Amino acid sequence: MIEVLKAINYRIISGHKDNPEELQKQELIKKILSEKDCFLKIDITTAYQILEDLKIPQDKMRNVYLELINPEKEGLFQ
Repeated sequence: MIEVLKAINYRIISGHKDNPEELQKQELIKKILSEKDCFLKIDITTAYQILEDLKIPQDKMRNVYLELINPEKEGLFQ
């Protein structure tokens, strides 16, 4: 799942080269996503904000978050 989020982040960065504020936010998210087990190290509010900034649909956020903190539960997002 983290690889999916990294790909989404990359696409958003590529599409916002002309928007410095959004680009800065997405670069910070990129840095966070590059850390091992990053979602285990941040609080739930921050995690949900990252998912929102990555345009994860509201109705999928809970499952995505659960998958990120429980990697053995892979596949919940589908």
